[in-house]
Amino acid sequence: MRRPSWWSPMATQKARMSKLLQAVLEPVKAAVDAGERPVVVFDLDATLFDNGPRTWQILVEFAESHDLPDLRKAVDAMNRTGLPYLLKDTLALLEHTDEALVKDATKFWFDRFFTDDYQSYDEPIAGAVHFVKVLYEAGAHIVYLTGRDAPGMLKGCAGALRQQAFPVGVVRTNMVLKPDFETADLDFKTEAVDFIDGLGKVVGAYDNEPGNCNMFQQRWPDAEVGFIDTHAAPGAPDLDDGITTFRDFND
Repeated sequence: MRRPSWWSPMATQKARMSKLLQAVLEPVKAAVDAGERPVVVFDLDATLFDNGPRTWQILVEFAESHDLPDLRKAVDAMNRTGLPYLLKDTLALLEHTDEALVKDATKFWFDRFFTDDYQSYDEPIAGAVHFVKVLYEAGAHIVYLTGRDAPGMLKGCAGALRQQAFPVGVVRTNMVLKPDFETADLDFKTEAVDFIDGLGKVVGAYDNEPGNCNMFQQRWPDAEVGFIDTHAAPGAPDLDDGITTFRDFND
């Protein structure tokens, strides 16, 4: 049998060693053996992707277009990944807290961040590509359930997944995006689970927002629900008991 292009002995060993992966890989295989279709659900931003590099690039362009050499120097020296949820907190790390500058930078960022053009700057969370590929090759149906909106971000979303070699646009994959920008993420995902239930048996779901993870666990109590502790929206609820917490997909 011809092995997939990403296969290697090291990858196989890694799959055996990862408790996080084994916790969902085993029910995937069990469902396939039982003639069922196992489904695994992944959020994108701050779950499979670190979108810090997207913000970093926008800040570079802001500093250059507004002739702010001190800000550009500070951005150049900053780590591109693991940035705070809010732009104002990123600017505070750079010691740029002037109200007018924060307001201008936030508008500049907002006009670009939620578009097709900048998603290509996102970088996968450590181990994410391997994690998803192993599950897909084992027979899982992969659902990318994201708060990105279809009108403004569908093309860039598909491109970013393909660019980083996630399985996308092929059999047993779905991208599920919000119908518009304004719909709240939790409301959208709560409605989307009805569609996802029609795809097969959900055995795993992963997100960076505690509220989404709590909803997943209530909906799919027998599934492996994972909370990736990257960053969450301000005011997020507490995480319910029984949800696995991890920092990246090598954890």
